Amino acid sequence: MLLFITDNLNKKYNSDPTTPKETGLINKEKINEELKQVNNSLIDVDKLAVKEQINSFLSLDKDSIYTKTELDKSQLGIFYKINSFRNFSIKYPNKTDSESLKELGFKDDNYNRFFYSKAKLFKSNNIKSELSSYFYEKLSFLIFLSLPIITIIFWLLYFRLKINYTEHLVFTYTFFTFLFICITLFNIIDIFFPIIAVFLITTSFFLLFPIYFYKSLKNFYRQNRWKTVLKFLLLIPMFGFSLTLSALTMLFFGILLF
Repeated sequence: MLLFITDNLNKKYNSDPTTPKETGLINKEKINEELKQVNNSLIDVDKLAVKEQINSFLSLDKDSIYTKTELDKSQLGIFYKINSFRNFSIKYPNKTDSESLKELGFKDDNYNRFFYSKAKLFKSNNIKSELSSYFYEKLSFLIFLSLPIITIIFWLLYFRLKINYTEHLVFTYTFFTFLFICITLFNIIDIFFPIIAVFLITTSFFLLFPIYFYKSLKNFYRQNRWKTVLKFLLLIPMFGFSLTLSALTMLFFGILLF
């Protein structure tokens, strides 16, 4: 763009080398005027592009079918892609997965065939809602999957104590049993008093659960306060890591088994 502006200015002010110049400098006011015009034109183009993109986004419907070109142009995520796959399979149930992908403009490879086959399993076009419900139902399995990993963390952190892996596992199960009981009660309260349930959940995660966890560590492992505090602070991020690892594992197998 700068080269284009410079070339235009050079043509305008130096097109004829024989033309006498009034001064040895280019008129600054004319340059500023040229720059303003270019800037205004760029702003108008940008506004038009943004407006077109917004309009294309607003015109999209989850219950419609869109080709790869249309989805790429609108820069939408994978959920509209899955919706298009599902809607196309409903409209043309006799077409094979490969034929459907080709007609929609997608490459006929294992990746797209996998998503196309999974898209046909959804009951509605509310993909996010169905996925959230599915993984919420698998929450207990996520916790169960993470328990052995969390127990290994306890075992490594308290390796100097004469406590075997099974005893650590019992402690872990006891703690998470308390969490499950609280979550069950919160869900019951949420049915009748949603605002109170939100308050209780927030208070528990930031106050009740940490205090209960600290007291449990101190009573079970019987170490002094400062050692317990140190290991409590170490265990919190380790919990997050183990739960994240378990969640990714569950997500991977959940997609495969969906």
